Amino acid sequence: MINKSEVIFIAELSVIEISNEELLTVTSDLNKILEYFNKISSIKVSKENMGSIVENKVTIDEIRKDVTLRQSESDSESIMKSAPVFIDNYFVVPKVM
Repeated sequence: MINKSEVIFIAELSVIEISNEELLTVTSDLNKILEYFNKISSIKVSKENMGSIVENKVTIDEIRKDVTLRQSESDSESIMKSAPVFIDNYFVVPKVM
């Protein structure tokens, strides 16, 4: 459990101002969070009790193959012609910042 003095110490380290009214709420909230983490940490996780979650994992390679599509020169030329400014195989765009 975390107490008020620890919350004040954490607030000072974080450069956060906490009023006396907020101190009770923040202390309570942090204790609830720590209780939840304690519950989670007590769960025993292994491949055996994970069942189908671990066995049925899908990887990116199974979804699609990464293939390069070749474009013809005429496609590239039409793209270059449609660009407002194109110099030395680069699109020229206005500076954003």
